[in-house]
Amino acid sequence: MTTGDVTPDTDLGVTVSLLEKIAVIQQIKVPVQYRFASQDWLLEVQYFVCPATLLEAGGKSYWQFAVTSDGWALLVEAADSGGAILQKEGDDIDYLDVSLDDLGSASHLSLA
Repeated sequence: MTTGDVTPDTDLGVTVSLLEKIAVIQQIKVPVQYRFASQDWLLEVQYFVCPATLLEAGGKSYWQFAVTSDGWALLVEAADSGGAILQKEGDDIDYLDVSLDDLGSASHLSLA
């Protein structure tokens, strides 16, 4: 995995849209617990990565925007205009079945 001057293989419009959504989400006071209407589990964010950091893994580019209370990175694929959220645990990257839009509309509780 590398960080820094990675060029996402996507157009500027997708990048700006994702970063705008991330910036709105990052206005919430952390640590925070999210509850989703469509899921039976909670997501706890310990802190936000500001600004979001562009990472390269497995031949894809990702924006890391948060870290969970378990210490795992929360990512969105740079080329994914839908903003599906992934979780990076060690070398494994898996989808969480929620998007940035879901996170923005989820009920949340500050744990501070």
